[in-house]
Amino acid sequence: VLERMDDIKAKETDKITITALATDDDKDAIIYAISDDRFKQEDNVFTWQTDYDSAGTYEVTLSANDGQDTTEQQFKVTVENVNRAPVIIDIIQKK
Repeated sequence: VLERMDDIKAKETDKITITALATDDDKDAIIYAISDDRFKQEDNVFTWQTDYDSAGTYEVTLSANDGQDTTEQQFKVTVENVNRAPVIIDIIQKK
């Protein structure tokens, strides 16, 4: 049984962390996976360091597998656009 995941909202440059939690009545080892390769996995924890090009809405599927059965859950990750300050590229002196 995989715990419910709510939709996630973040802003560009935020670090998104998802901790997947599941239980197995047979006490089998559980293997976790996520459908989006932007997330880096360490055991049951998935992280994504967003950047200024990450804005958008993503459908993500989280799964837990005990070696025999798999359960999945879909949720949305929405990354909001962040206004960036203007950057001076070059200064030209007029004659």
